[in-house]
Order: sequence, then structure tokens, then C-alpha cells
Amino acid sequence: MSYKFANEHEDESIRVAITAAWESLETDDISALQEAHTNLEAILHAASAAMYQNQQASAPEPESPPSSDDVIDADFEEVTT
Repeated sequence: MSYKFANEHEDESIRVAITAAWESLETDDISALQEAHTNLEAILHAASAAMYQNQQASAPEPESPPSSDDVIDADFEEVTT
């Protein structure tokens, strides 16, 4: 699988953290595994926050509601009996 993140530095740091986590799985050192997990988690949280902020910044402004309270925008169908 191949994913592309916000920038090359972020992309590379995530790949390095994933590689370190995989390598720590091959050892019996629990503290190395916990350190790799904590590092990967911190990097992914930062990347997620950056992606969320970028998405929020590019989101369009919501439309303002009509100023009159008696205006209702709805679809309808006339039925004759």
C-alpha cells in the first residue's frame, strides 16, 4: 500500500516510525516496542490534526438562513383526487 501525506517531511517521518515499529516487533524488547508505538502514535496524531485543520480551512462558509421566519423552502407535489 502507498499513501501520500501532507508534505515530504511528514511522509518520511511516518514511514520511518512505521519501519521502527515493525523492527521493534522482531525483538523481545518490550520497552523498544512501547517507545516505537508512542512515537508512531504521536506522529500520526500530528498528521491527522494537520489534515483536519487543512480541511477545515478549505471548507466553504455555510449559507445564512433566510431572515423571515415564515419562509419555508420545500419540495411539494400537488395531488388531485
